[in-house]
Amino acid sequence: MKKVIIQYLRIFTFFTVIYIFLFHTPLLRSQSVLFYRGLGLLFTTLLIIFLVLIALRIKLKLNFETMIAALIMSFSINLVFFVVFPVTFERSVTMYLLNRLNLTKQSQNCQGLSKNDLEKDFIKNYLIKNQAMEKRIIEQKIINMINEKDNCISISPRGRSFLDFSRIIEKIYMP
Repeated sequence: MKKVIIQYLRIFTFFTVIYIFLFHTPLLRSQSVLFYRGLGLLFTTLLIIFLVLIALRIKLKLNFETMIAALIMSFSINLVFFVVFPVTFERSVTMYLLNRLNLTKQSQNCQGLSKNDLEKDFIKNYLIKNQAMEKRIIEQKIINMINEKDNCISISPRGRSFLDFSRIIEKIYMP
């Protein structure tokens, strides 16, 4: 049992190191949507590690079932971490707000910014300068949730279906 746990941990560590390393390479860098690039790199990592483990399976004395289970576990944990942290941070208004307040010079009157100043800064920098709306439009067009024709953006049938699904999930988890 201890040997199997060690194999799981080694595969998980190897998987995670390769996955993080790939983020620091030009691979899939043309994909401007972090979520899609991360998924692409995750599947690339899965393929790389699978091939390496197949090649070294006999030398490492790896049971095939243990190898597959460890790969699935590694993939799943990295996917959850990636979605919960980097993707959420990239999209999060809360993270923008906290970072902005952290960089604000404090005065005697105010240890931060007024609500009005935060709103103006958010519109100017988060929405316009960082092109938040443009990024969301691009990603939603990629997955066919919206359509754009003659400078008019509309929801697609797939987008409507997704909204219906999200309302069901909302009723279940946010009554």
